[in-house]
Amino acid sequence: MTRPLNPAVRGILIELARFEPSRDSEVRSALRSLDPAEWGRLFELAGTHRVLANLSRIAAEMTDAPAPSKHLARRLLLMLKRQAAMRRWESQQTIAALRADGIDAAVLKGYVLGIECYPEFYLRETGDLDLLVEPDLLERAAASLQRQGFLTSQVVPATGELESLSPARIEGYRNELQHLGEFTRVTEAGSALTIDLHFRLSTVFDHRAPDTQVFLSHTADDVGGDYRRFAPELFVAHLAYHAWWDTQTLTNVRSGLDLRLFQYSDILLAFRAWDLTCGAVVEWAHRANVLDTATWALWMTSELFGGLAGDDVLDRKLAAEVDRAFTDRWLQRGTDSPIGQWDRLGPSRIFDVDRGAQATAMVIDWLDRHTKRGDVLTWIERD
Repeated sequence: MTRPLNPAVRGILIELARFEPSRDSEVRSALRSLDPAEWGRLFELAGTHRVLANLSRIAAEMTDAPAPSKHLARRLLLMLKRQAAMRRWESQQTIAALRADGIDAAVLKGYVLGIECYPEFYLRETGDLDLLVEPDLLERAAASLQRQGFLTSQVVPATGELESLSPARIEGYRNELQHLGEFTRVTEAGSALTIDLHFRLSTVFDHRAPDTQVFLSHTADDVGGDYRRFAPELFVAHLAYHAWWDTQTLTNVRSGLDLRLFQYSDILLAFRAWDLTCGAVVEWAHRANVLDTATWALWMTSELFGGLAGDDVLDRKLAAEVDRAFTDRWLQRGTDSPIGQWDRLGPSRIFDVDRGAQATAMVIDWLDRHTKRGDVLTWIERD
């Protein structure tokens, strides 16, 4: 059995996820209360929840932090800043080249948040660059990326080398995940940028499907005119949907990637930067067919951080219903029929590092019910 999480570590993670420099002194004070052995676990969890850059920023300047932790923080901070600067530059160049080719894609998630909502770009840790394009522009967008040196490939984590995607994988991306992918380019400096060209905002396995056309119809240039994004309320509605999407797979739950603080930080900071209210987000979410997932994610954010503007309008009963239902789109090939129900709600489950055991038990029980009825799972192997 894993050792229960120290409440002090939980509190520090929450404070880090606020990304408020004015609260740094409170974070430093809480860090001083930790035993040296607990710093390692804090760094591990901060990595999982994508608040590692913020922890490194604060710990690197602490004269009284344990020496190994301070050293690690300084090395991580340097690495994360360099990676973020390179990724930002590469993303800017790619978006500009696409626009020059007549592809005015909507830029999703981390890139926009890092520029417009977070105190500094590097604090919003990102992976790939997600773009949403009109379906009839997909082939032109793909050709533009290929001219820029992107290949339909993925990076092998162990080696950093590119691995070509098989035709079956490419077909699966397009027909099931609803995007072209993945397009990856490795620079001479060794950094990699991966781009997913989306034409829908859900997979074919999700019964909760955003109305992609509503999102595409309400975009605008950022203040500098360098890229297009959704209107703020719809941007948050998409963040909310994607946060729910990540909860609906056993693989994510077992690895702790189903509930991560940064996804609710994104919403919190978007509210702060764009002066949003829950009522306005809920209204637009209803138009875009994502009312239930938006209600859930706004409720999660409000519970974790102590309130969002106008959160009295949220249907907390609906939020709890969405939260408790667990499905696995990859196993079930659908999310309309829950495998089981969680025994605790998300705001407390997020810090339960053993929640994968309950999810696994739910899947085993689900499989057991089907096999005892004589149902048969059919597998189609892909390269």
